[in-house]
Amino acid sequence: SRLEQKAKNYHSPTEDWQLDQDEAKELERRQQVLQGLSELNRSDPGGARAIPGIVFHNISSSRRRQLAEEYPARNSQGASVGYLDYVGAIKEGFNDEEFATLENSFHAYINLPAELQQKWQGDLWSSKPDSDEYKSREEYERVYATWTAEGLCSLNKLAEEAQAAGHQQSESKPKPAVKPEVIPETKQQGV
Repeated sequence: SRLEQKAKNYHSPTEDWQLDQDEAKELERRQQVLQGLSELNRSDPGGARAIPGIVFHNISSSRRRQLAEEYPARNSQGASVGYLDYVGAIKEGFNDEEFATLENSFHAYINLPAELQQKWQGDLWSSKPDSDEYKSREEYERVYATWTAEGLCSLNKLAEEAQAAGHQQSESKPKPAVKPEVIPETKQQGV
């Protein structure tokens, strides 16, 4: 495990203690995101599935295969069912950069107003590429990777716009005549 590998490089008991504290904090952060996704799943299952799914599919295909092999979902008999165990991968498998992307995306999403969450999901799913439209698997995977990257970028952009609108709103409270800019919802969901 990562902890065992890091521990081999440390020799003094105080350094080992510090390492344990750092690992505990990291595990706590991961546990908080998992708990947040679990709670989100009760009220917004689409968002709860979209966030880790799009982060996972935004990493390289070789890394995705590695994670799926190391953290396979299992049935009640313990046999692999052919897809990733997201909980295991988030808890232990994602490297620091992958987890940071997940954590930032999760917080960006939950801080959006409900109508922007729905807009993001609608835009995301309406623009998802269809594998039947591409001649080769490689071409489809390239387009799919672009789709996931654009999905993460659009989420971050919406979060920045919502935060700016919220900041503008808090500054303009003494003058109620000034209203923050509202981003109109597009009707692309039926495409």
